[in-house]
Amino acid sequence: MLFVVDLYFEISNIFDLQLHLRLKSFTRVLCNDERVMFMNQCHNNDEQTNLRELKNISSNHCFGCGADNPSGLHMKFFTDEESVMSWIHVRKHMCGWSTLMHGGIISTILDEIMSWSAMYLLKKFILTKSITIDFEKPVFITDKLKATGRVGSLSGRNKAQIEGFLYNDKGELCAKSHGTFVLMDEDRLGSLGMIDDKMIKEFSELIKSGF
Repeated sequence: MLFVVDLYFEISNIFDLQLHLRLKSFTRVLCNDERVMFMNQCHNNDEQTNLRELKNISSNHCFGCGADNPSGLHMKFFTDEESVMSWIHVRKHMCGWSTLMHGGIISTILDEIMSWSAMYLLKKFILTKSITIDFEKPVFITDKLKATGRVGSLSGRNKAQIEGFLYNDKGELCAKSHGTFVLMDEDRLGSLGMIDDKMIKEFSELIKSGF
């Protein structure tokens, strides 16, 4: 009887070890998987849970925020009602020099966070008129990033000055941006013929509902 019990516990220990190794291997695979959507879920931390996630339209192929773009950044946005934030982890094919993130990707992230900040905080459609970017620290392709945008000031009736900031997982400022954005209503945007009516209508409903 003692032999049977000892054998049972030995088999149980072997099973527990195998399960532990499998779970460890599975975790390693997930940690090496650099898909942005997974990393956004990983960053559901205390800071993020105190924020409100902004809604996006159902069908969106935007490189920055479109869930339907398989090669995009898949950015999601959160707000504390004074600024807009996003947590991003970029995939390896978006690198520049070796392990560094491409400067064009950094610029895209900052343009996107400023755009969504303008749309949400000012409740207007926007188009980017100009942006300037200061690269403060190297951004590595493995960095988990936080982008923040806020309204700087309004320039007349139809322009806004927006600020953007990009931090690494140590909280260090890696890049900052300033942008001038043109504000417009849905009729003006529709008259330009750049966006289809369906997308304008969906975004218009989001803006009116407060996202």
